[in-house]
Amino acid sequence: MESVTVVTVTYGDRWKFLDLVLHSLLNEQTAVNFIVIVDNGAKDDIETRVKKYSSDRIIIVHLPKNTGSATGYKVGIETAIEETNSDLIWLLDDDNKPDLDALEHLLNGYELLGRNPNNALLSLRNNDSKLVDFAFRGNLIGSRLNSFFGFHILDLPQRITRYIRNPNQPANPCLPLAQVRFSSYGGLLFHRSWVKLIGLPNSDFFIYGDDYEYTYRITKSGGCIYLCATSRIQDIDKSWHNQPRKGHPLLSTSASKERIYYSVRNYSFFEVNQLAPNRFVYYINMLFYTVVITVESMIYTNDHLEMVRRLFLFLKALNDGWHSRLGIKYNEISETC
Repeated sequence: MESVTVVTVTYGDRWKFLDLVLHSLLNEQTAVNFIVIVDNGAKDDIETRVKKYSSDRIIIVHLPKNTGSATGYKVGIETAIEETNSDLIWLLDDDNKPDLDALEHLLNGYELLGRNPNNALLSLRNNDSKLVDFAFRGNLIGSRLNSFFGFHILDLPQRITRYIRNPNQPANPCLPLAQVRFSSYGGLLFHRSWVKLIGLPNSDFFIYGDDYEYTYRITKSGGCIYLCATSRIQDIDKSWHNQPRKGHPLLSTSASKERIYYSVRNYSFFEVNQLAPNRFVYYINMLFYTVVITVESMIYTNDHLEMVRRLFLFLKALNDGWHSRLGIKYNEISETC
């Protein structure tokens, strides 16, 4: 049986989530050999907090401030490679609480696929509606090339059907193992040999999108990522995309300007460089999508002036992404808004 090192990144006031995750990893996931925690500017003293577990399997890396998820996972993966000899690395967000048999199912899937290091596996997160729909209904919308933020005009009939079909989810997944082109960090299990082949996450992303770009390197280099629907993870904190909002998340007046900017900039950079061979179709999808979310946001918000400012921020982020202007952009965000 392969040995596993978990890598997670925490920041801010999030010990209440990390504590639950650590309890699961140390007491329920018996195949975990080491846990690398990157303290990415956490408010709590993580080293003092974890002493209650009295475990020599925990490795803590301190960063002086929040350097973003890209650098956090870069440092965490690098530490796992240098300080452990585990065959497999399991990436988890600090609010990803695995079900009791989550890792067991991943390892069983790895065994079923011939224990081939080329294969990575991904746990199914309860809040990822797109992948839940894929696993239980065999329906992955937003996977076409030249899509804009997962939207393609050819998917419209399928999207409409989703709203009028039977909303009840089947009891069992129809696709226990299904390939995806890229994934988030949370729940990804991969062989350590991939780090030598594809390197480490790109720190220039700062936050958001770095996970998609990094995991896409696996499939682009001839590997496979399989969604394992029987390996379940509970997101115990709500994503900002799922918070109560006024309008579409990317134009919402209640969403952080930084989150909007980096999400749009980084994902548009990734899309236009990796997933959009036909720029004309890509721009048609972008125009349609932008008009729809603008209308949606105008309907659901009372602060139309602030929403327009968010639209300008959205467009600036797109332009920066398309022109590969990565890195931290505090001044640009402030000036736009």
